[in-house]
Amino acid sequence: MQQKHIIFSIYAMIFLVFLQFLSFAGNSRFIAEKMKENEMTAYLQEKKETINEMEEFFQSIKNEKEEQEVVSSNYDLMEFYDQLEAGETFSNMLAKYSISDSISQALVKKMSGHVDFRKCRPGDKFKISMGYDGKLESLVFERGDFEQYVVVANKDNFDFKVVQEAVTIQREVVKVSGAVEYSLFEAFSKVGLGDQLTLAFADIFASKIDFNREVKTGDTFDLVFERYKKGEQVIGYGRILAAKYRGVNGEQDAFFYEDHENNAGGYYDTKGESKLTAFLKSPLPLYKITSKFTNNRLHPVLGYSRPHLGIDLSAPVGTPVRAVADGEVIFAGTQSGYGNILILKHDGGYETYYAHLSNFANGIKKGSKVSQKDVVAYVGMTGITTGPHLDYRIKYNGNFVDPEKVKGVSRKVLVAKVKEKFSEDKNFLVNAIKNPEDFVILKTETKQLKSKPEGWLG
Repeated sequence: MQQKHIIFSIYAMIFLVFLQFLSFAGNSRFIAEKMKENEMTAYLQEKKETINEMEEFFQSIKNEKEEQEVVSSNYDLMEFYDQLEAGETFSNMLAKYSISDSISQALVKKMSGHVDFRKCRPGDKFKISMGYDGKLESLVFERGDFEQYVVVANKDNFDFKVVQEAVTIQREVVKVSGAVEYSLFEAFSKVGLGDQLTLAFADIFASKIDFNREVKTGDTFDLVFERYKKGEQVIGYGRILAAKYRGVNGEQDAFFYEDHENNAGGYYDTKGESKLTAFLKSPLPLYKITSKFTNNRLHPVLGYSRPHLGIDLSAPVGTPVRAVADGEVIFAGTQSGYGNILILKHDGGYETYYAHLSNFANGIKKGSKVSQKDVVAYVGMTGITTGPHLDYRIKYNGNFVDPEKVKGVSRKVLVAKVKEKFSEDKNFLVNAIKNPEDFVILKTETKQLKSKPEGWLG
């Protein structure tokens, strides 16, 4: 309909020009006799301008028609939007749109240099552009939230150009405050924060606070963290930048600082002392104490009293067990009532015992070196036991001691030069953590990313 209207307009304008020409020819003698030379010149100039305007009008119609032809060429393509379903492979997805096996194989081979198809997940999105003749013209594939690949087919349709394009993401710095009623998980959930932030928060203070035993109703917390959005949708959390907890152990605070010269980052208090001490409070992030350190306990299986020189931490089978300190494996195997047991040797005359394990982590064997917070084993119920738990013990200079009474000192203090830079960086975070609002977005910036940002928690 629109094209017919344009054609009619063109013919109408041509007809008007023709009438103008006849009028001009029929009256030229009269005009020559009645008008002076300067009036004739003005008249001709006016007509010339009119003709120029007509030419510009026709040219604009021509340009509009050409633009419409370019736009209309897009209608020669079919576009399909879809996403991977559970159990569906990338090749299966292509087959749904009748893309031949030969083209599919060529496409997958070309993209394999850019995309790890083993990491594709349900929900990964794609857009396919095809001609009505069935030829694949282009494909846009979004794997997760941070990877986008554009694939364009060449003329013979058996070779492709693959380019990874950056994804536009919004990074927000958010401050949230809350109070504990029952547990840290409940408190974080109440203010809309996910488990990944809860675990990261607890991990920051792992050497200072045992959140399984030392959390009381009325404890309060503040944290400043990174939140990432794609459009209007929150897609996950980044690093915790600052944290504060007020509880039975008083007030604990932590600020993230990255020493770019030494390529190391960590959490420090306002004085520049590391939040990590020589020993973690516990080898498990979540647990319930079912037996404490004692010299006289009625054994639940054997039925008689004997010393229990450790603490029993109840947790589901398969719960990761972390090394509480840097050390070396001196035993990983089976010992009578302990079942599967791991023994680590640490500096300063300390040894730690982890018993009733279901299994050991990969690479754990006698002589292996481990670092604090490394996953070294998994909770089980091997040996003499009534249920899944970890029997955790600490030996100091040959004698077992109560793990709950072992205190550590800070593992690191920033040197003066670095501490000065840390003080400058933490000023923003100190002010942010003091913000009286329970929820506030402190900063927003747009980033172009091709992978998960550093510090990504999920």
